[in-house]
Amino acid sequence: MIMEKHDSTTLLQDARYGHGCSAIDEYHMIILGGRDADGTLLASGILYNTRTQQSTPLPNDMPEALCAIRTVANADFLYVIGGKAGRRYVNTVYRLSVKTLEWATMAS
Repeated sequence: MIMEKHDSTTLLQDARYGHGCSAIDEYHMIILGGRDADGTLLASGILYNTRTQQSTPLPNDMPEALCAIRTVANADFLYVIGGKAGRRYVNTVYRLSVKTLEWATMAS
C-alpha cells in the first residue's frame, strides 16, 4: 500500500471531533476533518492502522476544512459528502484516491 511509505506514530496524534471516518480495507481507516481541541476546523486527515494502532498523517489535506462530514469508501476511493465550513453548510462531494492519496472535487 502506498500509505505505508509515510512516517507513522503510535495512536492518534491529536484530539478531534466532528470528523468523518471510513474503513478502506481490513486493517486501515481514514479519519478526516472535524475540529481540534480548540475548535479549529481541520482539513487534515489520518490513516489509522487498527492492527498496529499506528497513525500516519495523510500527505494531502482535503480541499476545504470541514466538520460534520459523512464519508463512504470502496476499494479505490473515499468520498466526503457535505458538512459544515464554520457556520455554512456545504453540498460538495470530494473524492480521495486510496492508492495515490490525491483529491478530486466531484460536485460543488
